[in-house]
Amino acid sequence: MATAAKSQPAAAGLYLRKATGLVREVGAGETIIFNILAAVPGLILAWAMFWILGAFPGVDMLWGIVISGFFAVGIAVAFGLMAVAMPRTGGDYILVSRTLHPVLGLISTFGMTSSSLLSIGYWAWAWVFFGLGPGLAILGAITGNTGLISLSATVGQPVWVLIIGVVSILAIAYLLGRGLRVTMNFQNWAFWIANAGLALMAIILLTTSRETFVTRFNAFAGQYTAQADSYNYYIKAAVDNGLSWTGKHSLGPTLAAVGAFLTFGMWTWISSYIAGEIKGAATRRHAWSMVWAAVIQYVIFFLMIVLLYKTIGEQFIASITFLGSNAAVYMLPAPPIITLLTSVIPGGLLIPLFITVTFLAWLPLVHFIQFVIAIRAFFAMSFDRVFPASLGDVDERTHAPVTALIVCGVIGLVCLAWAVFSPTFMTVIVIAGLFGIPPILLTGVSAIVFPWKMKELYNASPAKVEFLGLPLVSIAGVVAVVAEILYGYVVFKYGILPPAVQTLGVIVVGGVTLFAVVVYYVAVAVRKSQGIDLRDVFRELPPE
Repeated sequence: MATAAKSQPAAAGLYLRKATGLVREVGAGETIIFNILAAVPGLILAWAMFWILGAFPGVDMLWGIVISGFFAVGIAVAFGLMAVAMPRTGGDYILVSRTLHPVLGLISTFGMTSSSLLSIGYWAWAWVFFGLGPGLAILGAITGNTGLISLSATVGQPVWVLIIGVVSILAIAYLLGRGLRVTMNFQNWAFWIANAGLALMAIILLTTSRETFVTRFNAFAGQYTAQADSYNYYIKAAVDNGLSWTGKHSLGPTLAAVGAFLTFGMWTWISSYIAGEIKGAATRRHAWSMVWAAVIQYVIFFLMIVLLYKTIGEQFIASITFLGSNAAVYMLPAPPIITLLTSVIPGGLLIPLFITVTFLAWLPLVHFIQFVIAIRAFFAMSFDRVFPASLGDVDERTHAPVTALIVCGVIGLVCLAWAVFSPTFMTVIVIAGLFGIPPILLTGVSAIVFPWKMKELYNASPAKVEFLGLPLVSIAGVVAVVAEILYGYVVFKYGILPPAVQTLGVIVVGGVTLFAVVVYYVAVAVRKSQGIDLRDVFRELPPE
């Protein structure tokens, strides 16, 4: 039976133990994949990308992707160079607490951790509403199987959402309990399976003309809409129901939409949470893994949009996405997402089935990432003696932070129940989008001052890279700060966070910030009574 590495008495030193108990076992390629998973391309393209066409009339999606990609790369460089200088598990918490102030480190990570804990429940809920339910509906609609369409509605009932969600949380917890090496093996297989479906959709779009799509879509949709030309029916119906369509692209809405595009790819730094478990984390290879993830993410978005526009049409995509929530006008039994629109082209069963099944592989990928972020944040704060020592326990065989895993799993189950049985959860999960601002903003500021604030560490680390005579990490930090200011502006100005909950969002973020401050000073007082000056902990990096 495996045992766990336990904490040492306070007298043993500043930190929980002389070594973390974690093992560097994640390779470079695995790190790139890991960094892509916070906003997986398949789910973004299906469920999040194309509402932008209706929200920002006149937006040029392709230029928006390019501009957002620039900011995402800047964020990745800032985090990447900071992480190679401080290659320890804990993400923004380590980077900000050591560079700026421990309180700011806690404020940064409390928001991100809160978002991740909520997201454990959210993505358990999403297994049905973004995966199984739509998949069954699409297969039923394409094949004319009303039984599958009915089954898609059945799995959306609360009891089944809860059961499927609980199974998903327990499965992810079991996987992570086996250790990061086992988890990475699963990640690699699931990632390539998911991308096989995405690649097939790209090939279908590449080899199909607009005329062929319109013909096959009309043949498919006509049985539900009773329209001979459903393609143009949706375009006209969208305008009649309020879609603002200019038919032209302009700079203003494109720049305004950059903040929205950033939500899809500004997270490629999450490997900083497992920096203490990555091979070569103290080399620029780790920084490059973040940059490559950002580039790959936005290149996929760019290419898929080009193909979708070529074959399906920009206005049609905007129109059918706009009408998707209007059942009386939309009428199709399956949602207007990329898997449906590409499956219509070949028809039949086998290709739509392959697309649907491989699409499901995105869900465990984005789900397990939420666990990892929260678990490693808990672990890092425990190792610094800010949180209880038990949260730093590590299984000696699997090297998994077992107690933190259990705590996160239990919280995730509570959040799942909240999502299933109360509409207030969705309001909170929307507000949680604001929690992404502090870690990137504060790490950006940390990156700006790092070469001067921690001059000795900077000069001795691979982070020492200059561009035009200035530290590259500082330049990237400026880009990260500008990106988050732009993101925050767009969130409030253009209703990404609905106006009705904007004030509540500010209150929630303020409450989490205040809680972080209280936790820090309570921890300082408690550790002082044990003979430990907690401030000394943050004057150096924790041991490996």
